[in-house]
Amino acid sequence: MDPADEATALPATPPSAGAAEPLPLPPKEPTPALACTPQPENSSAAAADETQEDADVCPFCLDPPVAPCRTSCAHLFCTACLVRAFRSKPAWNRGQCPLCRKPASVYTARDVATGAPLALPDVDTIFGSVYLQGGQSGVASYHFDGPEDCYISYSTAPAAWRLDDGSPPPQRKAFEDAAYEPATRTFTGTVRWSTATFGGDARWEYTMIFSDDFRVISGGALQAYGRGGSAPTRRHRFPHKLRYWRQRDAPQGLAGCAFMQGSRMGLASYHFPAVDAAYISYEAAPPEWRLDNGTPPPQQKPFLDPAFDPATRTFTGSIDWSTATFGGDARWEYTMVFSEGFSAIAGGSVKCYREGSAEGEGPSSEDEFGVDLMYELYVEEEAQMHHLLNGLSDEDEDN
Repeated sequence: MDPADEATALPATPPSAGAAEPLPLPPKEPTPALACTPQPENSSAAAADETQEDADVCPFCLDPPVAPCRTSCAHLFCTACLVRAFRSKPAWNRGQCPLCRKPASVYTARDVATGAPLALPDVDTIFGSVYLQGGQSGVASYHFDGPEDCYISYSTAPAAWRLDDGSPPPQRKAFEDAAYEPATRTFTGTVRWSTATFGGDARWEYTMIFSDDFRVISGGALQAYGRGGSAPTRRHRFPHKLRYWRQRDAPQGLAGCAFMQGSRMGLASYHFPAVDAAYISYEAAPPEWRLDNGTPPPQQKPFLDPAFDPATRTFTGSIDWSTATFGGDARWEYTMVFSEGFSAIAGGSVKCYREGSAEGEGPSSEDEFGVDLMYELYVEEEAQMHHLLNGLSDEDEDN
């Protein structure tokens, strides 16, 4: 790796930013309540591929669209059907149009009645944001403090990163000729190393295209030029070699968090929009997950008697399956202890009680978090990067 590649960490990608690994199977026999299995291809989406385009029916359910929405590629769906299709795979809020395979998301699909997008991103510009490579700030991270204040930060760069004159890169290296086009979410700028070259490079020219929710840099490229060179000596593309997502502050509490196993949401993932609104999501559960009466589990199963102790970061709640048992269980009692920073469920357990258990009778089984159940915080930025990388062909990644 030459120093310029090191300075921007071009080919070096931390494992968390690489292509998503196949979903791991748990160490014991999977159950819908506690384990994660890979989701098969969405059968309704496959059916939609074979359905001729018809504005009078939703290609998923083949019924007249309910609360219809239209994707940016002009195809019409039930809003609930489209959102459900997105949630069958990571990332949670986007996917492909099942008819034409063009990218689609809740941010670009619009309600037919109002013309409003199905959801709005939490920011609508790059300014005020920092974009990290592999989650590391100061290691060639991109900072967009304002239209006139855009720079690369080397504040925590490894000691081995050196300019060609032997000096370390500056703490801040400004983008020159910086420009941002809101309509296309495209930033352009130049970094000059004319005083002291970096790995033989005297100039880097950037084009960055940001995703529709500004969570990742989803396109564009860096082109490197030697001293006096008019043609680039090399080119690295986003996200093929340069994998950046927006910096996200660590949660300050449980509200607003979601936790997943096997890097998948909707497969018995835990959601906490608020403590008193906590639920388990089965929105991407495979068809073989069934209650004992043969019906699928509900899309969302609320916790009963939810409570959270901020001092110990401990959540307690129960799930009632008495109406229709799940694998013979009528009740699950949860204790979840979250790690500092809420990056994972580090302790606690799930106690399972059979139908007809006598008062005071112990659980039929108990599974421990951090041992039997491995749950981590869902981070949309990382999930979206995995989604992008999984869509690249081998040929794309080599370019």
